[in-house]
Amino acid sequence: MKTRTLKAGKLNSPLSQDGFTLLELIVVMVLAATLLGVALPGLTNRLIVNDTRKTINWFVKNLPDLRSRARLAGRDIELCFDLHMQTLTTSYAQKQSSLQAESLDNGVIPDQEKRMAALPQGITLPEGVMITDVLFKKTVDENTPRCLVVRAAGFCDETIIHITDEDGDSYSCRIQPFLNEVKVYDKFVTFQ
Repeated sequence: MKTRTLKAGKLNSPLSQDGFTLLELIVVMVLAATLLGVALPGLTNRLIVNDTRKTINWFVKNLPDLRSRARLAGRDIELCFDLHMQTLTTSYAQKQSSLQAESLDNGVIPDQEKRMAALPQGITLPEGVMITDVLFKKTVDENTPRCLVVRAAGFCDETIIHITDEDGDSYSCRIQPFLNEVKVYDKFVTFQ
């Protein structure tokens, strides 16, 4: 009968192997690197959201909401830009259209007023993010406040909002009169 002796906790045999081969380690490392290469760009875009992107997302999210609120309330809503203080505010428009006057006569607005009382009041832009200009397709006097009016029917004037950040990156948000989406460009655009 053949016996084996233990030496330092291992069988003394030429057939016993410890660890992985170099080829196995290389295959695992290539697979891990491939998975990271595919997953990492998408992951960083979701995790790292800078202030500029948050500001642009505010427009993308809230403009369709303002259109819905204006239709439900039967009243115009103003989104005003204070380029000196770098703030955005929302409020019901001061002037009434004939459609709004009819709604008030029919008693529609008081019930809806309760539901619509909580308009998003707007935001103060984060430090380093600046709205440099607001362009309207129609001619606007330089001295008038920069207000985008969302009509009670749900449409607004075509508008381009120029945004810059502290890194010098420029963006434009283009708002179409009848579309519920905001097109975002990573450069300054104007009306053609």
